[in-house]
Amino acid sequence: MSVLDELDKRNLISPTSAKLRDLVKIHFEDLYSAPFLKPSDFVSQMYRRYLQLPSNWRSNSMNGSIFHLIVAVVLYRSGIHPLHQEASITFVPHAIFDIVAFKKDGGIVCFSLKTSFRERWKQADLEARALKMVHRTTKCLLISYEIDDADNTQRKIASGGAIALDDAISAVTVDFDNLVDTLKTTTFVQPPNVPMMEKAQLSSLPSL
Repeated sequence: MSVLDELDKRNLISPTSAKLRDLVKIHFEDLYSAPFLKPSDFVSQMYRRYLQLPSNWRSNSMNGSIFHLIVAVVLYRSGIHPLHQEASITFVPHAIFDIVAFKKDGGIVCFSLKTSFRERWKQADLEARALKMVHRTTKCLLISYEIDDADNTQRKIASGGAIALDDAISAVTVDFDNLVDTLKTTTFVQPPNVPMMEKAQLSSLPSL
């Protein structure tokens, strides 16, 4: 089975992402089959391979797309699923979350994925704040490729500069391995369908 067939079978890659699909087909045929002992080693190996490709394969948008896919694949292959990618969550308007997983006990784990943060941690913190206004027990994680970015954002979290983020982790460090090990012990499920209304007196135009 080809790598795209493997990814499509598990809904890990969008069927409409033509450039990403071409990249994976040509340069990442082992993305779903390459063995790994540590998730951080897998992320490092795959993303370094991408960075070494000719410039015509790389772009700012592709940096994020392939990093997102690599992290999603390593989470899934580690037994962390179902995963909901590019997710819009009820009652949290104007926010798209990179990866969301729903715990059996009702909690949510939300991943915001950035190859580098710069000031993007602020957007992730705002989105985490909006999500926690509705789902208070959500764990909001900012995942980066760059180690310095993760360390700097961890200091902002510790000092109160980032209000809603729970942690910032580089996906090529032991902190990411520890995170995956913890999540592997958690049962994730499909979220329940939430009705818009439980009970109401409806006033409307009478039937003719």
